[in-house]
Amino acid sequence: MISTYGGGGYVIILEPGRYNHKRLWTLENHLWIDHNTRAVLTEFTTYNGQSNLFSIVTLVAEFPASGGVVTFNSIQTVRLYDFTESSEVFVRCIQAFFLCFIAFFLFKSAKNLYRQGWNFFYQFWNCIEAALVLFAAAAVGLYVYRYQQVSNLLVRVNADPFNFKSFQFAAYWDDLYTFVMAAIVCLATLKFNRLLRYKL
Repeated sequence: MISTYGGGGYVIILEPGRYNHKRLWTLENHLWIDHNTRAVLTEFTTYNGQSNLFSIVTLVAEFPASGGVVTFNSIQTVRLYDFTESSEVFVRCIQAFFLCFIAFFLFKSAKNLYRQGWNFFYQFWNCIEAALVLFAAAAVGLYVYRYQQVSNLLVRVNADPFNFKSFQFAAYWDDLYTFVMAAIVCLATLKFNRLLRYKL
């Protein structure tokens, strides 16, 4: 992309139905895209109930002042529903176990930090454990915030299904949550290797 764009501009919503062609034809005849146009963005979101995945699609056509067209596309596939009705109990149990895991390591790290002071951070494995606790706490915070954002968004979609609601913000927080979880898995793997006494 050449530039970034805010939420301003002109919007047309293409609803499900057979009148979209007529709307686009009207826009073309009234020169909706002219020499002042800098970008045309097309956004839509699809949901596959069988795989429980959302696909958030953004297609951009930019018109630089020098002429021509520069295109850009972004397709984000995310799982905004963490579980289905059949797996809810299992997922909740795993989440409760994860919270207990965080509480245990937080207590352990705080106890060692209190005893050793700043010397606690001079040992490599203590730093790994502290980073693991911090990332885990961040993951919990991101999960709660993402859950609230997705819930509010889905309530708005159910209340007014034919008006477009952007899922990009929810996808952004889901990506950030995924990166934090990846860091946790990496640090936990290092710690597990130490427990197995592999030479690193």
